[in-house]
Amino acid sequence: MPPGPTQGIPAAGGDPDGDDDDAGGSSSHDTERSEEPEPERWIVRPITRDAARGCHFHDALDTLLRRAFDRHTWSIEYHCVVYQHRRGLYPDQWEATCLVRCLDDDLRGAEAFSEHYSITERDTAEAAMQDAARRALSHYCSLFSGVADGLDLKYYPRRSTGSAEGVIVSPVSEGNPRQSNMVNLAAVLNTELDHTLDELGKVRAEVAELRAECAARHYLDGGSPAPIGIQHPYRSPPRSRFDYRTPDCRTRIDLDP
Repeated sequence: MPPGPTQGIPAAGGDPDGDDDDAGGSSSHDTERSEEPEPERWIVRPITRDAARGCHFHDALDTLLRRAFDRHTWSIEYHCVVYQHRRGLYPDQWEATCLVRCLDDDLRGAEAFSEHYSITERDTAEAAMQDAARRALSHYCSLFSGVADGLDLKYYPRRSTGSAEGVIVSPVSEGNPRQSNMVNLAAVLNTELDHTLDELGKVRAEVAELRAECAARHYLDGGSPAPIGIQHPYRSPPRSRFDYRTPDCRTRIDLDP
């Protein structure tokens, strides 16, 4: 799990113990302290959810795992992280990890089968979980290809372990002449979606840096040092970035299924 959020920074001015030279206190002093601006800071809150309700990819993944694991006990869990601005000036941003676990009686616990990350931050937890579930589904469609074919998931993009490349089974054996066009369209849309999300992540990272610079300049222009914690307290571990020009990061059609 990532580290917890940084602790709050007390407002400048005033004694933290609450002592005052004036034994009776001073209402003007209290007013002055209350008007101190809160520091620009993001709060990070780890959130765990059991299911992405209403998510097509989660439902398909759930059905596939039920059929593939047969009698084994398994679970799908989403580890989310929400970034919240302390003063509420900016909307919340969510990241999600889809964690597939399998019960191990010998170890008296649940073994982590695999983890699948959302590509970038999203505005809602549901959107981030759907992105993670989509990537998990593509992995398990590849791992359990025979089961996926029997569940009408034959033409869903598949991705092997440790690869960013997506593959869709060739429709050459299908009698419907429209099938080839539909599979080609699915391959293109999956590629475009991955790269669009990656571009969104890069832009949001640049925006976060600019916000931090503006907040620091605001305090410097006022003659006071910028408080600690105006940037994101932490970022997720670096992930492999997609490159639109790299063939291995595109979704292709497997002509020899």
